[in-house]
Amino acid sequence: MMQTWWLIAVLTVIVVALVVISRQQHRLGKAQKRILGRLADQRSAGVYHDLNEYRQLTTFQQLHAYLRPRFILPPMRDWAISPDFAVLLVRLIEDRRPKRIVEFGSGNSTLVCAYCLERLGGGEIISIDHDPQFAARTRDELSRHDLGGGADVRVAELKSSSYLDDEGQPIAWYDDAVVEALPGDIDLVIVDGPPAAGGPLVRSPALPALAERLTPTAVLVLDDADRPGEQATLARWREAFPSMDLAFEATEKGTALVTVNR
Repeated sequence: MMQTWWLIAVLTVIVVALVVISRQQHRLGKAQKRILGRLADQRSAGVYHDLNEYRQLTTFQQLHAYLRPRFILPPMRDWAISPDFAVLLVRLIEDRRPKRIVEFGSGNSTLVCAYCLERLGGGEIISIDHDPQFAARTRDELSRHDLGGGADVRVAELKSSSYLDDEGQPIAWYDDAVVEALPGDIDLVIVDGPPAAGGPLVRSPALPALAERLTPTAVLVLDDADRPGEQATLARWREAFPSMDLAFEATEKGTALVTVNR
């Protein structure tokens, strides 16, 4: 009788020990999966970062070889355009050969477009900037590169406009007097301003403000298209211009290409 109880007690201890070990193994397995998942995410992020760095470097080299600038190009990326966006502009200008380009937000893109138009033998770019100091720096860069004749940098203060955000509040947009003074027959529009600090829909007036001045085959290029504000802007444009064509380019910050098809 004693042996039977002793055997039952031993078996009970063994079963309990096996259950405890099984649970611990299950917890360890889940913890291992979490750790491996985090490592994989970190590895993927690191690989993407390295690939993007390589892509921006090679596209900058391509850009430099194409433009053959007469002076050092200003730094790119961060708040300025990225090299892959600049190369996209080069391809669009080479393919479409625009006679008139309008851009919101001056800087490196102004230089790139001015160089491209010079290579094509003519055309003009009109750049609108809300910051007088930044506009002056762009003019200085154009002068250093001997490109002043093909580019016109205009200052337009950001003012409360008739365009409203989702709460019904006025969007701060470029001074109507400056925008209304723009000529017609615009072949290419580059939207890289105003800054996002003005609100998520701060760039949404660009298309409705210029729609009547665009040529039938004009293209509007929206930088930073991966941001939620720009996505909301594109949704607004789609609603206002149902026949527009929309394409995306996988640049560093995302780029949307819009054709109104009026």
